[in-house]
Amino acid sequence: MMKYRIPGLARISSLVLLISISLYSQAQDIPTDPASISAGEALFKLNCKTCHKVKEKSVGPALAGIEKRAPSIDWINNWVKNSAKVIASGDAYAVKIYEENGKSQMTAFTSLKDDQILSILAYVKSEAEKVEVAATTPAGGAQGGEQGGVPSSYLTVIMVGLLIVLILLLVAA
Repeated sequence: MMKYRIPGLARISSLVLLISISLYSQAQDIPTDPASISAGEALFKLNCKTCHKVKEKSVGPALAGIEKRAPSIDWINNWVKNSAKVIASGDAYAVKIYEENGKSQMTAFTSLKDDQILSILAYVKSEAEKVEVAATTPAGGAQGGEQGGVPSSYLTVIMVGLLIVLILLLVAA
């Protein structure tokens, strides 16, 4: 009976490990270095600013938190390069965004490379965090305890910890 349980456990633990690694790598895709953020700012002002703002809806949706709302970084890359194709594929999230924004078609930015889109995301994330920090700073200037949300690095540590516990439980069973 044990020989049947071990392959099943191995498959389950492999699946959990694969999911955890993919979640961890997605969180790591957006650069945080000043050079990427600066390049992203220039690209945002050149390509995105006409229709998007970081924290407010404009012609298109506010971009703050897009990396958390969108299905994946790859999805964002595909959307930026050709949103019409993503909508035409029947992608539920793409159709939702399209309809929420008055069925306005986003310009296709086929010339942008994935790393340039990541730089734009780095800039947007940086700007969103600046606004959030400024809004939560007390009048005296000193920052209070919590900032409202749990940083993604903590969530990654929690996910890895839970994965280890799950694997240990599966191995012990």
